[in-house]
Amino acid sequence: MRREPGLIKRILFATDLSFRARHVEEHVALFSQAYEAAVDVVHVLELYPGVYVAVQDHSETDGLLAEVVERLRAPGVSVTAHQETGIPSRQICEFAVEHHADLIMLGTHGRTGLDHILLGSTAEQVLTMAPCPVFTVRAPKGPDARYNNAPVVLEQVIVPVDFSDCSLDALEYGTQLAK
Repeated sequence: MRREPGLIKRILFATDLSFRARHVEEHVALFSQAYEAAVDVVHVLELYPGVYVAVQDHSETDGLLAEVVERLRAPGVSVTAHQETGIPSRQICEFAVEHHADLIMLGTHGRTGLDHILLGSTAEQVLTMAPCPVFTVRAPKGPDARYNNAPVVLEQVIVPVDFSDCSLDALEYGTQLAK
């Protein structure tokens, strides 16, 4: 990947720590190394307002986050883990604002139909509220998806355009990214 100077300095990688999120890690590693960008790995414990849950032991989550940080660590790349609580889409976007993220990277399950209606889509909500560009990676499907070690290949960059000024800016960003 050819580097576009200054395009991406800080990446927010939102992860649910699932095996499917490992697929996104490969993309995060590619971008963070190509741009020498700092990475904030963010995991959100999903809690909604008015719901009280006593959470005391984060050791399992801490361990999983530490593993992600170790896998993403590379020369010239700073990687930091963060745990947040709340509504994932809101926490991700608030974190992006507070930490000046240039790019949010997260996975999407690609749910459709009733699954999408019942389970919602954190990725879709982040796309609508994000203060910066969002790069989503659809999780691979099928029985071999968990063990796929194929190299990351970017075949398409999709940029929705409605010809507004902000969408034309997004198109320019997507073009630079695609290069």
